[in-house]
Amino acid sequence: MGTTRSPIYNHMSTTLSGLATIRAFGTQNMFMNQYYRYQNDHTSTYFIYLTRDFQFWSSRGINGPKPVPLLGTYWQLLLKPFQIVGLDNQQRTYICTQPTLTVSDPELIRDMNIKDFHISPTFSSGKMRSMHPIIIDCVHRLDNYLETKSMDGEDVETKKTMGSLTMDVIFSCAFGTKIDTYNDHKTNEFIVNTKEVFCGAVWRLWVFIALVKISPKLFEWTGFQIIDPSVQKFFITAVSD
Repeated sequence: MGTTRSPIYNHMSTTLSGLATIRAFGTQNMFMNQYYRYQNDHTSTYFIYLTRDFQFWSSRGINGPKPVPLLGTYWQLLLKPFQIVGLDNQQRTYICTQPTLTVSDPELIRDMNIKDFHISPTFSSGKMRSMHPIIIDCVHRLDNYLETKSMDGEDVETKKTMGSLTMDVIFSCAFGTKIDTYNDHKTNEFIVNTKEVFCGAVWRLWVFIALVKISPKLFEWTGFQIIDPSVQKFFITAVSD
């Protein structure tokens, strides 16, 4: 990219240093047209750089949505929910400029998570057995919550309820903390910060992806984080304490 920019810089430097001569001979238009040619060369080179991998999936006979520069196929997130975009993309996606495989076939997901799944030391069989009673206890709390709702004749929002169960399992297994995730979701700091992680500012996600995929050096220099620093500090403190 520096090679394509250098003619522009050289041309601007030459133009500025020779303004008096350019005006005297009336060659302003010639210098302006030359600048536009240099700028077009630079822009086309940058466009090629941003779209260099956009034939990755189609060249392998795998169909999918058409990517656009900078956003890839995830421009659809501006118009549709994340879950719908995942289903629409089916197989191939592009995160900015990088080809990414999205698996949505139920049978393939089952094989990956059961037949081809390799347990890491974090989730060894011994640790999974030790967490089993904790998870069962979380499920009992879910049962009690659903029973209460049923007795009161109240509706239950399935997605929100399953999310509360997931948070209950994480808090109980990872932090050893019992929290009423079903009724205390507005005031409990664990729940509030967890929601900030998954449903925080969308602009952070876009900036993070753009920096990582397009300019890793700039990402490293800025030290930008996808999660709000205050949220990170909260969980670091929770784990250390």
